[in-house]
Amino acid sequence: MSEFPAHWDFKAIGEFSSRVRRKNTGGECQDPMTISAVDGLVSQRDYFNKIVASKNTEGYTLLHRNEFAYNKSYSDGYPVGAARRLKAKDKGIVSPLYICFELDGEQIDLQFADHLFDSDWFVQAIFGIAKEGARSHGLLNIGIEEFFSAQLPVPPLPEQKKIAEILSGIDKRREATTKKAANILRLQNALREKIFSSLHGERVPLGEICNPKQWQTISTTQLTASGYPVYGANGMIGYFSEFNHKDPVLAVTCRGATCGNLTLVPEFSYVTGNSMCLDNPRSDTSPEYLFHFLSWRGLKDVISGSAQPQITRSPLQAVEVVLPSVEKQDKIVSALESVSNMEHSIKTMLDRLDLLKQALSSDLLSGRKRVSV
Repeated sequence: MSEFPAHWDFKAIGEFSSRVRRKNTGGECQDPMTISAVDGLVSQRDYFNKIVASKNTEGYTLLHRNEFAYNKSYSDGYPVGAARRLKAKDKGIVSPLYICFELDGEQIDLQFADHLFDSDWFVQAIFGIAKEGARSHGLLNIGIEEFFSAQLPVPPLPEQKKIAEILSGIDKRREATTKKAANILRLQNALREKIFSSLHGERVPLGEICNPKQWQTISTTQLTASGYPVYGANGMIGYFSEFNHKDPVLAVTCRGATCGNLTLVPEFSYVTGNSMCLDNPRSDTSPEYLFHFLSWRGLKDVISGSAQPQITRSPLQAVEVVLPSVEKQDKIVSALESVSNMEHSIKTMLDRLDLLKQALSSDLLSGRKRVSV
């Protein structure tokens, strides 16, 4: 990271926070939470569609609204696990494996902290304290004392609030755009249901018409400001100096909360290992048709794993696809194209907002770009 302003401080997390040790004595709360780097601190019922916590949760940590929890395990492509704040509920309980803490409001702004714990500064700080043989059974080898000793840049409170206002403004724009995407998706799903529910054709296992494959994952530190677009589990995440797909390809998210999502990746792109690429489609199979058919069918039945949802190659290969003639496939794709174009425009807008947030976050949280207060 570049040199930051002289009036900013580097502070250990423990200097502006205190550990939360409160236990769920007497089963006060029955809402076990999990941490997703994408969705935040969310109810297990919503995330997994079931509760995966132990039956006896009295040893779990009881969190109150605006308190944080850090999960040392790999989460949705986030390399060091995620620290997230309880926002939507007054209370929640989390695994005793999580490191829980509350902030000193006189030193650090809550919204600023949300962005700071989602920044490259946090990633570097955690990697800096992780012990050798850092990952064991999916967990980083980090002790509680080491976590609270990790140092992060903390500007004066007025600057924190201004930085948070700018970055949270992008988040609000993204939220509004996401709602538009949801409306378009409902329209698209209605059209797909009308087409595919009565479709006739040969039923073929997916593994006979393409070759599902995971490619090598690259870290966020390898991303560049320009080059070939890189697609991760949730769409475009930046650029890279190389591509691994010369032609357009259908990619299936195979890890995390968005497991089973489908992305039509354009030509000359790099797809990371968080997605399974449906490579080498047969000449009588249109990737665009597969995108619409599999989007209609859904892939929930091939998702495995509880703590970390995943899709592996074998069950995906066994998925049956109704495959009409190439001419019929083209007609179906054409009928759905107008709605798909609207969806693509919205996704492009979301990708741009994500890249804007990433660039601004890097500049603002390093002091390269100053704010007036």
